[in-house]
Amino acid sequence: MVDTGSNLIWTQCEPCEKCYTQAQPLFPYKRSRTYELDTFTFEGENSATDSVYHIVFGCGTNQQEMSFPTTPNQINGILGMGSGYRSLVNQLGTRAGEKFSYCIPRSKNNNDKIYLRFGQEATFKHGQQVRSTPFRKGPLKTYYVRLLDISVDGFHLHFPPEYFDIRHDGSGGCVIDSGSPFTALPQEAYQWLMNVVTQYFAQMQLPTKQNPDWDLCFQIPGPNQPYPLIVFHLDNADLQVGTSAFVSLDDAICLAFTSSGDLGGISAIIGGLVQSDNRFVFNLVMSTVSFANENCKRTSLTFQYL
Repeated sequence: MVDTGSNLIWTQCEPCEKCYTQAQPLFPYKRSRTYELDTFTFEGENSATDSVYHIVFGCGTNQQEMSFPTTPNQINGILGMGSGYRSLVNQLGTRAGEKFSYCIPRSKNNNDKIYLRFGQEATFKHGQQVRSTPFRKGPLKTYYVRLLDISVDGFHLHFPPEYFDIRHDGSGGCVIDSGSPFTALPQEAYQWLMNVVTQYFAQMQLPTKQNPDWDLCFQIPGPNQPYPLIVFHLDNADLQVGTSAFVSLDDAICLAFTSSGDLGGISAIIGGLVQSDNRFVFNLVMSTVSFANENCKRTSLTFQYL
C-alpha cells in the first residue's frame, strides 16, 4: 500500500505471529541473502523493468488492528512515501527526480492498484486543471498542508482561523495521507460536518440509516439525486470531493470521515478515499503538492522513475 503518512517500507514475513490475511505468500526473509538491504525491481512502460539496489526495508510479523475489507486482500505491506530519509522516494534519491505522483482509482474492483510515477513521469496531462498548495514541515515526517476551511454544497463551516494549524507544542496540523482510507477531523469539526451533511440530505427527503460500523449513513440516493460537493479549502487551492466522500454499501451510503481524537495529536487527515480520481504530484524541491481530477482507473501506469 502506497502510504504518504509513513516512512517505512515493510512486508509481512514468515514465520508470522499475527498477520492479516493476504493473497500472496508471506516473504521468507530467513531464506533471503539480501534481507534488509534488498533489490527492488520496477516495471515501466512496455513491460520494461529496471532494478534499484540496496533498498532498506523491514518485516512485519505481528500486526495489530490491521485488516482490509477486500477479498482476496492484495496488500502485503506498506510502501512508505513520507518525507523521512527511510521512505522509498528518499532512498531512491536523484533517481526519483525528487518528485513522485500517484492516482487512486475509485472502484470496488479488487484488482485495481495505485501506481507510482517518478521524476519527469510525475506530471499532469495537457489541459488538466491543476491546483497547488505548499506542504510544510511538522513533527511527523509527512506532508502537512494548511487547511483553512471546509464547505458543503457551498455552505462554509467557518472554522476559526488557524483551527487546523500546527500548534506551538507540535500538535495539530493537517496531513495528506494516502495510507489512511478515512478523512479525520477533530470531534467538534466532525460533528459539525455530519450535521450539515445530514441537513443537505434531509432537504432531499433522504433519511439516515443506522449502521453499527459507521457514524453516519443514508439510504441510497436515487439516480437523479446529487451528492453534496465537499470542498477542502487549502492554502491557494481547493480540493473538491463528491461521491468519493462516501462509501457505498449494499443498502446505504456512509460518510467516509471519522474523528481524529485518537490519532496522536494530528488535527486533520485528508485520507485516501477523498483523494480518489485525482492525480497527486509531490514536488520535493518546490515543497508543493499539486492535484487535478483524473480517471485513475484508465490512466494509471506501472512503477516508473527517472
